[in-house]
Order: sequence, then C-alpha cells, then structure tokens
Amino acid sequence: MLNLKQPSTLVTCASDCLIELVLFWNSHQLDIQSFTILREYLLYIPNNLFDQWAEKLMLRLGRLQRNSDAHFLIFSSALTRIDIDHFPTLPVNVNRLCDGFRFTTNLRYLCCCYAPFFWSPSDLLMLQKSVGHFTNLQRLVICNIDLMESPSFLETVGKQLNSLKELDISYGKIPADSYKKIGENFLHLEVLRIKQHSEEFRTITRKHAIQLLVCLLKLKILDDDSTAWSCVLPALTQLSKEMYSHLYASIEHLTIYQCSEVNNKFTKKIVSVCLDTKVFRESPDQNVTSLSTWLRNNFPGLLSINLRLENVLFMTIANFLQSKSMGWKIHSIFLSKIPLNVTHFQIIGKYAPNLKKLEILNQVILDVSTNNQHIAADDDGRLLARPYFRHLTHLSFTGAWTENIVCVLLNNCVSLQDLILKPNVLPVTFLKHNPLSYLQRLILDRSHLVWNECDLELNFLRCVLKSASSSLRELGLKSRPPMEWEGLLQQLKMENCDFQILRPIV
Repeated sequence: MLNLKQPSTLVTCASDCLIELVLFWNSHQLDIQSFTILREYLLYIPNNLFDQWAEKLMLRLGRLQRNSDAHFLIFSSALTRIDIDHFPTLPVNVNRLCDGFRFTTNLRYLCCCYAPFFWSPSDLLMLQKSVGHFTNLQRLVICNIDLMESPSFLETVGKQLNSLKELDISYGKIPADSYKKIGENFLHLEVLRIKQHSEEFRTITRKHAIQLLVCLLKLKILDDDSTAWSCVLPALTQLSKEMYSHLYASIEHLTIYQCSEVNNKFTKKIVSVCLDTKVFRESPDQNVTSLSTWLRNNFPGLLSINLRLENVLFMTIANFLQSKSMGWKIHSIFLSKIPLNVTHFQIIGKYAPNLKKLEILNQVILDVSTNNQHIAADDDGRLLARPYFRHLTHLSFTGAWTENIVCVLLNNCVSLQDLILKPNVLPVTFLKHNPLSYLQRLILDRSHLVWNECDLELNFLRCVLKSASSSLRELGLKSRPPMEWEGLLQQLKMENCDFQILRPIV
C-alpha cells in the first residue's frame, strides 16, 4: 500500500488550529488540571511534526508577548529539539524550565545562545541537575555563560551525556582549568566550539589546544576562533616540531590567521579551511601565489576553502581566485567593507564556480554607480551571459545594489535555498529567469529600502511568494507591532502561502 502523505496546507492548517486552541485556553487562565489535559491532548501530534509545531507556538507567543505557562506545553517525549532563545523577552522561570526537561527524554538538540535571562550560578546548578534527563542529547549549545563560579558544571555534563557529539560554549567566561575537564570527560565529542568575540576573553592557549587534541581522539572540529587568533594551527605546528608519535585527533577544519609550516602528517585529514583577513594582509598581491603554494603543500586533502575578508583590496581577492587549483575549491565567501561593482561579482562567479555561500555586508550604503552600464562584454566581445552562481544555495546581501548586480547574482542561482536581504532597492525582474524553485527561507530587512509611492516590500513579497510558494517554508521580516504582524499574516494567507515558520527579526 502506498504511504500517502498529507498535503502541506492541511498539515499547516491543523498545526495553526492547535496553536489557536492553546491561545484560547491560555486567555482563560490555565489551572493545573487544564494544563495537564491540554498537554495530554497535544501528545497526539505525530512525532515527526511536533518540533515544527512547538517552534511555531513559541514564535507566536513571542510575537504576542504574553507571559504565560503555555510555553511549557512543548515539553514532552516527542520533542527532539528546542531553542530556548525562542522564549519571549519576558522573565523566564528557570526552575519551571528545568522541571520541564524531565519530560524531554528524546531531546537531541538543546540550544541557548541569547536567552532573555542570565544563567546565574544557581540557574546553572539547576540545569546541571537536569542534564541526567537528556539521555539522547547529541548537541548542546549554551553560549554566553559564566563558568567562573560553576566549577563542576562541565565535569557533570561530560560524565552524564555519553551520547553528546557536539558542545558549543562560545562567548562565555571559561576558566583555564576547564579545558582539562573537557579533555577528561567528553571523550565522545566530535565538535567543540569555544569561540570568543575578542582576544580579551580568550583563555585557551596553544598548550590547552594540544591537550584537547591528544585527549579527544574523536574530535573533528575544534573551533576557538576569537576574530583575531586561533590556537589550533599553532598547536599542530608544535606537535609537528616535537615529532609527536602518539594518537591525536584528526581535525578536519581549520581557521587560519597566519601561515606556519607544519608536517602534513598532522594536517592530512583537513578538508576545509577558513582564511581570515590577516592571511591576505600578510600575503599582498605579489605573494598570493606563495599562499596558494603553502595551502597545496600543507593540506593535501583540502577540498573546501572559505574566505572571510574585511577591508581588503578586491585585486588581492581576484588574484587568489585565479591562483592554480584554488578557485574551484572556494565554497564560501564573506566580504565586508569592500566596495563592489558588477564586474567584481562577475569575477567571483567566473573563478569560484562551485561557490555555495556568499555574504556581502556593508553597513553603510556604498556607491556602486561606477558601473551602471549594461553588462560588459568579455574578452571575445560577447555579452557576459554565462550562468554564474549556479551552485549558490545561500545569499546574504546588505548594502546597495543595482539591477545589473541583481542580474549577475540571482538570474542563474536556481538552487538557492536561503535569501537574506537588507538592500536599498528590491528589484523583481530576476524572477523571470529564476523562479526560486528551491527557496526555503526568505529573510527581509527593510531598514535600507529607498521608499517611493508604492509599497516595495509588499510588492516584492508577493512576487517572490507567488514564484516560490511551493518550497518556501520560513519568512523572516523586520520586527513590527503585534497588530501589524497579524495584518501581514492575513495578507499572506490570502496569497495562499503555506508557511511553517513566520519569524520576526531584530
């Protein structure tokens, strides 16, 4: 018998109806008995839809800014992932939150990056006592925490969560002795992220990085990026100098700030690197060739290169893209504070044919009018109509752009899944060439829009939604008053949009 699947519109309708039911009960003040009855009723939601329904409920309550117990209805054995940041910006009862964790025995992913409360030592102690319920947890993201007064937290988490494969404690206050505890208690860890916003808060040293590499033998990613330095490559260089012969972690990804010689015995498993601005500033135009040679010699298994560049001459970038065997390995590019025109994007599209992720961030509206003419001809005198960016799946653009730039970026990226925009205008002519058949997420910030008599935002949304309605599942728009949100939601429903998530952005 065929395994028939419910139409997505019916699933969305049923999910929305259950959310309305929760809101109705919530408006009549939930007592303990009503809360229990409603929880039992909601357990009939199929497990494969529960996470989606739970996130929608959290976001809806967050937009309404209601202080209620309805948020805790999501805690059940059907819940496999939860983002605590989706709680509204109202005080969260940490004791009630941790008590709800006893129902989440099948939780796989727990995230808390920007929670609307601070994890005090007493809060962390409550969380520490709750981790025993997370018998199936595989990924724990709990950022911006202060571990200075909670010395046993990491040790307890490591000993009790044997299934944990990823730990992210970035941007927190981490005592220097914590790295030893991590090395001793998280033996199954494959991903460890301890990033910092700046060097001021970094406590990890090269010695600590070596300790982690020789203790956590399953580790594949050690991300200690502090926007200025990383200890991982220096640690591998030190092991290389000492001719270390015992077992050590086979790291697969590196963030590189400075080139240093290392025996490729210690880097042979590395398949991906991120090159920071500092590398390019140390390797000016004439030394870009030496940079590409260094990469080939030290990373024989390298398959993917990510560029993260700020305030760098585009000529330097172009020279690297054209270096032997480099351009086709580039899968991600982040550019900030770099004036770009249509020719620059043509160069990126031509020499980075496998690019999957492109982020352009210019907080100040830059002048791109220096290249306002039609697409220029290539060396053969033909119009540059090549299908650039065919493999692009993620595009994030902040700043000024022209119709020509939009044409180069969006006409041919038929596989695009994420589109994040904060531009000065919203052209829609690219939809004639690219219907965005695979677009799943659209995030639109209207802060930079140049307004005229028409409602550019609504017109742009209608055009994109009409074109990509079959695939689009998440829409994020600049935060606005609750009544305006509801009005917009009604308009989108009239367009017959089947959103799983409608998300405000800040």
